[in-house]
Parts: sequence; C-alpha cells; structure tokens
Amino acid sequence: MDVSDSRVIIEKLNLLVRLKVAEMIHGRPFLEQVALLSNAGMQPKDIAEVLNKTANNVSVALNSIKKKKKK
Repeated sequence: MDVSDSRVIIEKLNLLVRLKVAEMIHGRPFLEQVALLSNAGMQPKDIAEVLNKTANNVSVALNSIKKKKKK
C-alpha cells in the first residue's frame, strides 16, 4: 500500500466518522451536541469544525456544561 492509498482510506474513514457524528447529534440542542462530542473524546477544535462554530464558542459551552454539573 502506498501513501496515496493510505490518504484515500483516511479520507473515507473521516467521512464515515462525520456521518456518524451528524446522525448522533441531529436535532439536539447545541450544549447537548457539545457534551456528546466531548464525551466521545473530541477536542474543542474538532467539535467546532463539526458544528460549524468557533473553538472559542465550543470552549465557552464546555465551561457552561462543567458549571451546571457542579450545581
């Protein structure tokens, strides 16, 4: 397997992950989407990309979620 084959496989895997994520979060409120994706191990930068938001927006949402858990 050469490098171009590896790239094609990685691109297809990324597409499958994005499709599954879209299915998982569809119709849910923003904070719940962020929480689900964070709990799945995604970083704020990656969550922002999936949700078409800024990383700062996602970080603020994560802080809000953490504050709600403490109450």
